[in-house]
Amino acid sequence: MFICTADPEKEPTVGVMNMVLSAMAMGYPPEKLHVYLSDDAGAGVILNGMREAGRFAKWWLPFCKRCGIECTASEAYFSAGEDDGDGDGGFGGNEFVQEKEHMKDGGLGSSS
Repeated sequence: MFICTADPEKEPTVGVMNMVLSAMAMGYPPEKLHVYLSDDAGAGVILNGMREAGRFAKWWLPFCKRCGIECTASEAYFSAGEDDGDGDGGFGGNEFVQEKEHMKDGGLGSSS
């Protein structure tokens, strides 16, 4: 899969990184799916964004798989209005909510 970007002003880095993460979370075996990012502008912000996305992916992708998350675009997932008012995000489990908050904070460090 090729993802091309040329102008970080017109194609915000967060959107490009969400596209990369979504492609990686598609469920294909890693040996059969290759994701290439072409940055025609050579923008440092894209390089730094890719580094951060790589760190986040180490937590995000297993989280999606473990919790059966279908909306693998992290920005869309965290901005969705899924809370039904009881504080558990609509999933009925305190452990899930804690892990979701951990992911929202960047997934860095230990979840315990």
